[in-house]
Amino acid sequence: MTIQALLNGYKSKRFKPREIIQSYFQKIHDLQPNANSFIQITEELALEEIESLQDNQPLYGVPFSVKDCIDVRGYITTNGVLETNAVKKTEHASIFDKLERAGAICLGKTNLSEYATSVLLPSTSFGAVTNAQHPTFIPGGSSSGSAVAVAQGVSLFSIGTDTSGSTRIPAACNEIVGFKAPYKRALLHGVTPLSVTQDHIGILTKNIADLKKVLQSLDMVSTDTIKTVKKIGIPKGYFDTCLDAEVANSLEKVYQQFLQLGFELVELDTSFLQDTLAVTRTIGTKEFGREHMKGLGDNPHLSQTIKNTLQRSLEITDNLYNEALEIKEAWIRKFIQYFKQVDMIVTPTLPIVPPMLDITTITLNQKQHDVEELLVRCTSPFNVMGFPTVSLPSNIVHRDLKFSIQLTVLEEDINLLLDFANDVFEK
Repeated sequence: MTIQALLNGYKSKRFKPREIIQSYFQKIHDLQPNANSFIQITEELALEEIESLQDNQPLYGVPFSVKDCIDVRGYITTNGVLETNAVKKTEHASIFDKLERAGAICLGKTNLSEYATSVLLPSTSFGAVTNAQHPTFIPGGSSSGSAVAVAQGVSLFSIGTDTSGSTRIPAACNEIVGFKAPYKRALLHGVTPLSVTQDHIGILTKNIADLKKVLQSLDMVSTDTIKTVKKIGIPKGYFDTCLDAEVANSLEKVYQQFLQLGFELVELDTSFLQDTLAVTRTIGTKEFGREHMKGLGDNPHLSQTIKNTLQRSLEITDNLYNEALEIKEAWIRKFIQYFKQVDMIVTPTLPIVPPMLDITTITLNQKQHDVEELLVRCTSPFNVMGFPTVSLPSNIVHRDLKFSIQLTVLEEDINLLLDFANDVFEK
């Protein structure tokens, strides 16, 4: 069911919010033992929200979920880690408050890697999430629970976070839509920080129409598009230098489809992004340490991976951090110039086919690569630069998985992005 179909059902009195929400909770309870997509199920909160519904709300009675690094009043925020002295939050995160005011009903808080620090590793406290479409493949992360909840149909949309691809990567692994919002600090109030200059709100849906409904309720898009897509940017260098052969094949098919539809393809030199991993990790690790060094040190449930990250943050000097920020600003200026030449930039979401569970390295071009580093390769540049980006499944299939494409625009062109994605990919 789509958001609009549900709203139409409410309007015609075919559905009642309480009945719908109860049916969704039943689905969650049925699927949770295997999927493990939720850490906390918020039935009591949902019943309170139903009582407060008003007919004119844009998301009246729409069931959704949030990643458990987002504050919800009356519940703890686990961040994917057990904590002995966890305290219930006294106020909602900004993004949650906006959605509740719009009439959306929260079903629960979803599973994630510890402090959203990995797109591959599961939470050692709450266990792994199972891929909704292909259980033997990775679910992606760190918003794995959110992606699986949407893909399984137990949440019409879910709010995640995205610091290096944490919404778009699990979206691609579970064959759904994953949107990284433009960089906005105000939207992140009440969201546990990972990297304050690279954190973004993420939204996961099954289709573009649902995504647009959610974005409209958040006042992030207008209702009309004046501009149309004519020129599409095709990055050359970095994005295309470390691709699985099947991904390269699929990408070429997408380019050919664009040409057949009459779009002009414009090559853009992006070879200057070769140091992306070093830049993003320098910024992210330093900021994570600054934020959490004091607060996390005494938690006995914290994994060694997080402890190692905190230690590495001490080794990054202020000079190295500031140099990385300067590189980031130079990249932003370069891409702003590119957007004067093209309306949109297209890359694969992932440079590899989502791997099967327990695979940690992959050989490409006769060289061994770390899977986690490969997974963030195409997504993390747009966290550094802050541009809005969406991942969506195409009609091309490899190894039984739909190939996902990543579309990126300027913030003022989000509506253009949504209309293009809906017209070209979904229709």
